Amino acid sequence: MADEHSASGPSQPATPTETPSPTPTETVSPPGNGADGVHTWRMTPENAVQPAVDGAAPKPLPVQPKAEKPEAPPPESKDVFREVAETIVFVVVLVLLLKTFVAEAFVIPTGSMATTLWGYQKYITCPYCRYEFPVNCSSQVDPQSERRREDVTGCECPNCRIDIDFATHRIPIDDWHSGDRVLVFKSLYDTPIGSPHRHDVVVFKYPVEPQKNHVAMNYIKRLIGLPGETIAIAQGNLFVHYQPRQVPEPEGKRYWGSPYGGGFPWRGDSDELHKAHGEAEKLFQQGQFQIIRKTPDLIPALRRIVFDNDFQPADTTLYPPRWVAANNWKGDGIHPRRFSQAQPPAALEWLRYRHQLTGGGQPQLITDFMGYNSAKGDMTRGNSDLHWVGDLILECEAQVDQANADGELRLELSKGFDRFQARFNLQSGECSLVRINDSGEQVLPLKLGEPTAEAAKRATAVKGAGKFQLRFANVDEQLILWVNEELIFGNGVPYAAAAKQGPTANDLQPVSVGVKGAVVHVGALKLWRDTYYTTYSPGVSKGGDVTLSGELLTDPLKWDAQEELRKPTPMLMYVHPGHYLCLGDNSPASADSRSWGLVPERLMLGRALVVYFPFYCPYPPLNSPTNRTGVIK
Repeated sequence: MADEHSASGPSQPATPTETPSPTPTETVSPPGNGADGVHTWRMTPENAVQPAVDGAAPKPLPVQPKAEKPEAPPPESKDVFREVAETIVFVVVLVLLLKTFVAEAFVIPTGSMATTLWGYQKYITCPYCRYEFPVNCSSQVDPQSERRREDVTGCECPNCRIDIDFATHRIPIDDWHSGDRVLVFKSLYDTPIGSPHRHDVVVFKYPVEPQKNHVAMNYIKRLIGLPGETIAIAQGNLFVHYQPRQVPEPEGKRYWGSPYGGGFPWRGDSDELHKAHGEAEKLFQQGQFQIIRKTPDLIPALRRIVFDNDFQPADTTLYPPRWVAANNWKGDGIHPRRFSQAQPPAALEWLRYRHQLTGGGQPQLITDFMGYNSAKGDMTRGNSDLHWVGDLILECEAQVDQANADGELRLELSKGFDRFQARFNLQSGECSLVRINDSGEQVLPLKLGEPTAEAAKRATAVKGAGKFQLRFANVDEQLILWVNEELIFGNGVPYAAAAKQGPTANDLQPVSVGVKGAVVHVGALKLWRDTYYTTYSPGVSKGGDVTLSGELLTDPLKWDAQEELRKPTPMLMYVHPGHYLCLGDNSPASADSRSWGLVPERLMLGRALVVYFPFYCPYPPLNSPTNRTGVIK
């Protein structure tokens, strides 16, 4: 930038010589020159002139030599093969680093986590009711080392419970699918924030045999027990005693053993271990254990189908409809999928479910039958031992056309000596949760153990005319209600278990829908049950579960004679410090901590978070169970 100069005495402005230049013009204004006292000239980088000083002639500026443009370096020769090799090495190293420290893919080999995760399986469409479901075929594709290969030649539909023969219905025996592919995050448990939590789906090395034939024996289960806790299983539910107890270590500090070793690790051979086990049993009978409750987002992952009313077999003589319409309830055909009334009933009228599997048969208790375990071949069925399940989930679609001042809709779930109802006032939209037993009716308090707590009543969208998606669950001694996928009572309303356990005649009418003072159409009826954790443990004990068959499934008079139904004996497992207790979701067919013991912390590999295959394709539709991708619950 040009400097400013002051001129002394009168003088005329000097005219600079201009040369073409893209350089912007600078104006310098010495005082006292020209008509307005301003002397101006142009400055240029080359051949510019300087103003006259004291009348002297202007002098041109020295010419600056132009900088020569450096010559471009010759192009560098590239070794294409070297670049490719370096890229491959980089990718391999990156993958190895990710696999070692961050994440690793894992294939579900067996059915121990079904139906949350699938192992080798056939995907069957029932030829009678058209319901779709998976059947375990790991014994055919990848049998365990102690078993021989056996073809799966048939199964039983979990919905209509009809036997399916693959040869008769032309279902290929070799038409099987591999297990789910999951991504296991390894470094998650290396930080305090990512420490293992209850209900995490975890991958670990099998403690009995971490490696076999130089191949890692990785197992996948659901984490249930944390260090210092005592876990109990009774009538299908899980309980926990949080306070650490003085339990002696097993001999040789072996916290795991062969499933068929006998007695280890829950009882052991020492008097000290027997004494500790007896103390835990007393604590359980005294009510010192708390039931482990699932969160609402976990319940759909662990539910199992009982009956989907939209899929019914055509032969109603052999397989009658299970929803019975009484009084003014009318079905929409011979195989009714939708029920309604022509006029608003003045009194409460019920649409009830009965678990009647065959024509002429008696309604029976709902059990822990699983279609996934119903594979038929030369093996014994996985559903040979059945147990009563009282934790149920009802889903339906309710369309309200008309509601009088006393209009009401009720959803009811029975369990043992109790009936639980979600009562909707169709005028105000308020819903209340009610418990009914021999002591009468009671609106449950929102908080367990606080008689003065606020009553379980909440406003809902079920108000006046409209269509509503409803889900009502009685799981883990708590009631949970969804309306249009909105949780009305948050994580649920807990209640105290009945003093007397086991099924009653109520359980032969396990689920009902009632209406009065309104015209309501009910459809899309689906009944689910919760996962039932058995106390069976190979080589350890048969457990305290009562196996149901024959009249024990249908006759209430037989149930009182079964002491284990009324006062179950729990299976008790102490989790020593530095260890975890892990169970499979397919409880009847899962070899897990019940049979071979605890998982040491050092063998925990990480948490399974995502199923990345099988992925979505246009056929089948996106909502089909064969689209398995997504976050693992």
